[in-house]
Amino acid sequence: MLLAGLILITLASNLMVAPIHPFLTILASFLAVDAANATGLQNLIRTIANLTTDVALLAIALAALSYMIGTILRGSLIPLRQLREYGNGLMMDSIKSIFLVAAYSAIASLIVWIAALLSSP
Repeated sequence: MLLAGLILITLASNLMVAPIHPFLTILASFLAVDAANATGLQNLIRTIANLTTDVALLAIALAALSYMIGTILRGSLIPLRQLREYGNGLMMDSIKSIFLVAAYSAIASLIVWIAALLSSP
């Protein structure tokens, strides 16, 4: 269990370098225009895409930390049963939160994509 937590933390730390959705990177490069030619709506869309990526990365990192702490509590030799059950709860909550972050990111990517289509000339 500790190994699974460490793998999850390693994956989350690798995600800190790259955005959670490659679509947002493609969209950001698609919307990359000169500052003189950029419209306010394109700047807003680019800002929303960047903020969405940052929020998703933070949520993934917190979920990975929660999973690791839950794994440590569950596998510890502390003779308190409630503490081990709390570790199981942390692990389940972190797995649920990763699914919720994936849904949030998919919806946000769809919204940014539609906004980019509507703002293009």
